[in-house]
Amino acid sequence: MSPAKPITVNPFQKGAMSQILTREPLLSSYESGWNGIQLAHYHQLSGEIPEHYISQHIISISARNPEVLEVISDGKSWITASELKDNLIQVYPADRSYQVGWVGESEFIHCYIDPQKLSEIAYESVDPDCLELMVHFMRYDPLIYQILLALKTELETNPSSSRFYAESASTFLAAHLVKHYATKQWVFQEYTGGLSSLKLRRAIAYIQDHLTENLSLDAMATEVGMSRFYFCRLFKQSTGITPYQYLIKCRIERAKVLLKQRKLGITDIAVEVGFSNQSHLTKHFKRLVGVTPKKFSHRSQDRTKNHN
Repeated sequence: MSPAKPITVNPFQKGAMSQILTREPLLSSYESGWNGIQLAHYHQLSGEIPEHYISQHIISISARNPEVLEVISDGKSWITASELKDNLIQVYPADRSYQVGWVGESEFIHCYIDPQKLSEIAYESVDPDCLELMVHFMRYDPLIYQILLALKTELETNPSSSRFYAESASTFLAAHLVKHYATKQWVFQEYTGGLSSLKLRRAIAYIQDHLTENLSLDAMATEVGMSRFYFCRLFKQSTGITPYQYLIKCRIERAKVLLKQRKLGITDIAVEVGFSNQSHLTKHFKRLVGVTPKKFSHRSQDRTKNHN
């Protein structure tokens, strides 16, 4: 009997990973509208995955390590046991063969990145036909580790309005991968001086016009005619903060106006300004204003009474 033909799995398709993993993810971004990136948190028992190909790049970190883990990629084997640590990452480039086996329970976060999107993010500096990532196994990279944990936290707390945050985080993640994990050394072009006044006005107008929506960073970058990576860098040079931070600031300013008007409850205001729920509004409001929306509303009311 001839060996089974390796399967190709596209993790951007919901449920596709069930072809090789026995348990559904504990958490996933498939319903959140993320573009070019997906995240899934898994818990699996001892198992073995036969030879397969993944059509997307995988960045993986572990939350619970198995007793033994073996990964075979294109004939090369990595076997680890006691040296497994929670803060190490794995990089599995797309379209390569993999076999995986492990003993003991395993809990891990997978971040899937579209190879085409990886190239598009910095198209001014990268030739997409020449961009390839290398396999990295058990590598220490605190930046990638923190980005993946931050994406997981955002997905847990703000699943329905997390696209802009996910695209922002994936921009820096992709640039980091291109610079440090590619088979060829890429040097990004340097731009200074920020966005032109026209492009900055366009970007700010776009944010204001779509404040209550599940904004797309890709759409905003396209609006000003540049890659997502350079748009983020030049926007920060112009304003001192990232596009995501600027978006949150605008939403909070709008919430302050509505709280002073006292026509809507805090829950309705949260939705009105683009947050998914009241707790998400409260988290950012307290961080930026110093008090909760409820306290801000009461203080505004007291000032009005004293003025009258």
